[in-house]
Amino acid sequence: MYFQEKIETLKKIFKSSDFKVPFTDATSILKQIEKHFIVQKNVETDLNNMGQYHNQWATNIRQKIELRLEYLHYMQYLEKLDPEKNYWVVLGFEAKHQVFDCKPKAMQSLVLAGKTDFFVIDKKYNWFTYFTLDKEGSLHKVYKSGSGKTPFE
Repeated sequence: MYFQEKIETLKKIFKSSDFKVPFTDATSILKQIEKHFIVQKNVETDLNNMGQYHNQWATNIRQKIELRLEYLHYMQYLEKLDPEKNYWVVLGFEAKHQVFDCKPKAMQSLVLAGKTDFFVIDKKYNWFTYFTLDKEGSLHKVYKSGSGKTPFE
């Protein structure tokens, strides 16, 4: 099943308040996230990466800090999020990022369907986390940015 088909299935399983794909607002949401947490490229001095801006989030996180966490499966970390709150979740595929608005239960299903590194962002832009997965799909490392304490710390 292709990823977009999995997204359509998730839309049917979860209430719209628990899982949304903000198509019309996606660009402005991604720009807000970048404004707060991603170092902006200087086109004049970094011509080599001009066309690769979106897929470079992982290497351009502002004030990137590796979280020293106990070894748990990444699903167990997502359970630490407030189950009643929605968060921005960004999955990166090739040169494009896709943003989703979801509660933790829907987020877990989304991340399982994506099978890729992902970002979880507080909707008030207090904190930003980047979950890297290894080749087997297990948690490799978690990084944070922002002034707020994440639920994972």
